[in-house]
Amino acid sequence: MVAADKREESKTPAWRDSLAALVAVCALLVFLVLVILMFLLRGGSETAWSRLVYLLTGVEAVAFAGAGWLFGKEVHRAEAQRAEEQVQTEQERANQAEDHARQATEAAQTERLRGARIVQAVETAHAQQPQPVWRGGEQEVSASGGSASALDSVADLARRLYPELYADG
Repeated sequence: MVAADKREESKTPAWRDSLAALVAVCALLVFLVLVILMFLLRGGSETAWSRLVYLLTGVEAVAFAGAGWLFGKEVHRAEAQRAEEQVQTEQERANQAEDHARQATEAAQTERLRGARIVQAVETAHAQQPQPVWRGGEQEVSASGGSASALDSVADLARRLYPELYADG
């Protein structure tokens, strides 16, 4: 199935690849036959030898081009497979980073909701806390003792930790 997908991607018909491979193999075989023939006729006339060398150079060019096409295709295929593997690895890393970012965003939203609840609880408690009454320059002690100042410090802490949750800053 992968080979069929690659053929579709390259948009080269299968018969054309088969024909090119056949031509390359035939050119290599003809080159091999000519080399053997030259080896056998090495003691022949100078004219026959030069004609065989001339014929060999043309076949040699076609044979080497065919060999380059055959071997180059395999090298290119290996490089393409490595590139696809690298793309797959990078895609997985990107998906992991995206998941991590989504989890961090969710955690931040959860923390913001928790902070809002704390701020609301502190503000409600602070608003319900009886305020000391001033009479004649003296502060009247409330029934709760000194807890008003402790609640004020908690309210100040909530304001500092969650300033964005306070409408008045």
